[in-house]
Amino acid sequence: MNNYRQETRRQRYNKKLNTAQMMPISVACVNLNKEANVCFITRAAACFGAEEMICIGSTPNRDRMNDLSGSTYDYVKFRRFSTTSDFMRYCEKNNLNLISLEPPGEYNSSVSLHDFKFDFSKRNIICVGGETVGLTADVVLKSQCVYIPMPSIGHCLNVSQAATIALFEASKQYAEKIK
Repeated sequence: MNNYRQETRRQRYNKKLNTAQMMPISVACVNLNKEANVCFITRAAACFGAEEMICIGSTPNRDRMNDLSGSTYDYVKFRRFSTTSDFMRYCEKNNLNLISLEPPGEYNSSVSLHDFKFDFSKRNIICVGGETVGLTADVVLKSQCVYIPMPSIGHCLNVSQAATIALFEASKQYAEKIK
């Protein structure tokens, strides 16, 4: 008989710790308004091997995080910044590669995620912005901008869905690189 359902999530996660593959990538949530989105992105970060979650602005409380992240909160390192200025100083000081999920616009020349190649020689940070206004200009202007092509009628995804797709693509490219 399969013991899968007799184990808790944490027990299953702990079993995978020794073989879990991490990649030099983090996700920065810039001024997200919906706690659930931060929680869902945390779960995706844990599933795809992101090193860290970075929150600029508010962070959901631990109980909410634990519930909506599928108990993955404790398996992802968290860093918090009060302002985007503090975050940008940290990125510049540590020579981090910012990748903003942002549709093509007047102030950026986004590349399709299909064509984008992650540079794993240094740490990457996938940046996603608030649900209504997106990323701040200071982040976009210092980033490589990437968009997710949508061939049908919609033009944008929920921020947690977009982050999950970008993390999947990064993990796919990383797995190919380390073969």
